Amino acid sequence: MMKSRKIKLKLVALIVVVIVGTLANLSYAEDRCPNFASKNGSCHKIGEYSLFMRLTGDKGPVIIFESGQGDTSATWNKVIPAVSQFARTVTYDRINLGHSQLSTLKILTAKQVVKNLHELLRSAKLKPPYFLVGHSAGGLFMQLYARLYPKEISGVIFVDSASPEQNLTNLPLKSSPVYPEAIGFPISQKQVLNAPSFPKVPIIVLTATYHGYEDPKATLHMLTTDWKPITMTEGQNQELWENWQNKIANLSKKSIHIYAYNSGHHIQQFQPKLVIDAIYTLIKEQKNK
Repeated sequence: MMKSRKIKLKLVALIVVVIVGTLANLSYAEDRCPNFASKNGSCHKIGEYSLFMRLTGDKGPVIIFESGQGDTSATWNKVIPAVSQFARTVTYDRINLGHSQLSTLKILTAKQVVKNLHELLRSAKLKPPYFLVGHSAGGLFMQLYARLYPKEISGVIFVDSASPEQNLTNLPLKSSPVYPEAIGFPISQKQVLNAPSFPKVPIIVLTATYHGYEDPKATLHMLTTDWKPITMTEGQNQELWENWQNKIANLSKKSIHIYAYNSGHHIQQFQPKLVIDAIYTLIKEQKNK
């Protein structure tokens, strides 16, 4: 049985990354559902909007990928080809992102994201149980999914996941397609904290150790979960981030916590093999139960 433990990996080269909380890999495609036609995916009508989904692999368990704030499903492109050799993978674009439909929503919270994803999986006739993989804000959404649908989950991989306790950064412009998600993030945090307990499933937490901070004593201007301004040093914020990551690892008694040294926030792009191996490990753990 997998016991809680920490593993530290060292990356030789220092990689320049995007600071946690910024909107990386933004891609607002011109071709969108419901009229978008693609050999690489399909559109599904979910409530008032159409979401783009891509399925790969034809055997093994179903792996659901949830991207970070502002990221499209393309953020997993370095991971999917390998994982689809031993599992069925599901990547999709949330409302306003990638090929999914633009909305008039003023706010988008974790509950709505999870509800949409749950209906999307039903629309695609993908039966549980699932393994969940969530990066950044997507990790927060996957926490809520696991709490709301515990019987559907076999395990979760958190890729430098957001925490329901973490500080916030400045909001994007109101004209940005990401604004509804960003303004709703504090509410999403509270939704996770107020949700039922996390299920007794194995998890793997992958934690990046480089978030663009060069001077530990430099001042950062952040926001609390209720939008109050707060200042701290880069070193203090990194220490807080690692503390929040430890709390995520403590969600399960069957956990592995891996520190990816000098890897940036998007571990799936800087060290894709680390994510691939984590997924394979959880699947093997499930088979050996």
